[in-house]
Amino acid sequence: MKSMWKGSLGFGLVNINVRLYKATDDSSGVTLCNIHRTCGTAVKEPKWCPRCNQMLEAGDLQKAFPEDRKKEHCIPINEEELGGLQLPSTRSVQLDGFISEVPDLRYYDGVYVLEPDETGVRAFALLEQALKSSGLLGVAKITTGSKEHLCVVKPDGTGLLYLIELHWAADLRNLGELIRPKVQVSERELQVAKMLIDALPKGVNLTQYQNEYGNALKKLVEDKKAGVIITSTPPPATKEVDLVESLMASLKAVGVK
Repeated sequence: MKSMWKGSLGFGLVNINVRLYKATDDSSGVTLCNIHRTCGTAVKEPKWCPRCNQMLEAGDLQKAFPEDRKKEHCIPINEEELGGLQLPSTRSVQLDGFISEVPDLRYYDGVYVLEPDETGVRAFALLEQALKSSGLLGVAKITTGSKEHLCVVKPDGTGLLYLIELHWAADLRNLGELIRPKVQVSERELQVAKMLIDALPKGVNLTQYQNEYGNALKKLVEDKKAGVIITSTPPPATKEVDLVESLMASLKAVGVK
């Protein structure tokens, strides 16, 4: 399995070198692309046909199934053929059953919100309050675009319902080959680590977090447009550290003596 990112996981002043892997691969689904209706070539964004060397209009596009990653061979699929695939989940989210929680974080995908039409306010309120009272999540399927998704329906606490798209079980990657540290930590290390967890803020307000990388990237673009010379700073070299010593220094940094 190939990692998609390498860096460190920070815990106080302790930095742990880690690798990041995608936990799902979406292999069970079928993803369609757009092709130029005239020549059958996969379209480049924004709506550009590389074979005909021209911009396309919406009427020039057709859905297709790419047989390879480079989209060099695509099977055209017309609207009538797609229309013949109508499933119950195309127009309805039917709750088939309930679970107390999603059993694996890897299932989670997109989050959406539902609101009732004027004619369905009472029934919507009943379902929202019943789910909130039971503490359960409703399990269903929904088709959006050209994909069917597994999903759960969950009350948001204010009267609306979240619809959370899930990955299919077949899309969860086998993580058996990844390293699981078989290291016996000392009682002292565990004690100090728990002290640090207790000392760090609880009930963190997520709205206080900002996309610092995005803000920095915008500033970089503005600086380049203004003719500012950009210089890079190499990351500090990592070195072996004593865990208890680093944890104690972390406690001191947050005001615990």
